[in-house]
Amino acid sequence: MLIEKETRIVKKLPFFILLLFWGCATYQPIVEITENPKDFENETVTIKGTVVETLAIPLINNGLYKVDDNTGSIWILSRDVPLRGERVIVKGDVKTAITISNKTFGTVIIEKDKEIKSRDF
Repeated sequence: MLIEKETRIVKKLPFFILLLFWGCATYQPIVEITENPKDFENETVTIKGTVVETLAIPLINNGLYKVDDNTGSIWILSRDVPLRGERVIVKGDVKTAITISNKTFGTVIIEKDKEIKSRDF
């Protein structure tokens, strides 16, 4: 009886391993986005990194924050700007040459979703 249960578990193991890897998110290195912006224009990407700079935009409910992943950094346009030092996972659409309040930003990500992981001290 015990051997039969172990056999069933072992037979299902590859399926569970596949589900585990299939559900894992992949993150785009920021350097790939910033060095090849045309390849990512209007594409949805997911990045992971630390907030290194923030910028509030007066009279608009938006702000920007810069994320660094040790390969490069990129500005994120968001309605909810995290604090400097927080580690984030960001999903959004890549855009190039955006001008906000007379300041032009090169390649940016328009945030669709964000998860704040922790704060670095």
